[in-house]
Amino acid sequence: MPFVLKAKKEIWWPVTIHESVDGGTTEPRECSSLFEILEPEEYDTWKTKPDVDFLCRVVKDLGRDVKFEDGSIVPSSEENKQRLFKSFGYVRAGYIRAYHEAATGHLEKN
Repeated sequence: MPFVLKAKKEIWWPVTIHESVDGGTTEPRECSSLFEILEPEEYDTWKTKPDVDFLCRVVKDLGRDVKFEDGSIVPSSEENKQRLFKSFGYVRAGYIRAYHEAATGHLEKN
């Protein structure tokens, strides 16, 4: 299959969040979100901004695997993205890692 140069690149990509748990360990939490891959010039303007702002820009849809405590799906709104990305550092780390994997095609080994 040939490579097609697109004006805009959006891709569903798996996100692994390593949630801190009692005992000094982490447990992986899996979800999948829709990312917009930025062109280098735009990425350069965003990389110096706060992680929350960057993630709100590049995450277009939280998917169906991000849920509230009652089990209901978290709708993909700007308010909910802010709430999610401001929640814990390990959440932001998981999403940032997933964005860079999607943008470069290079999977990080755990």
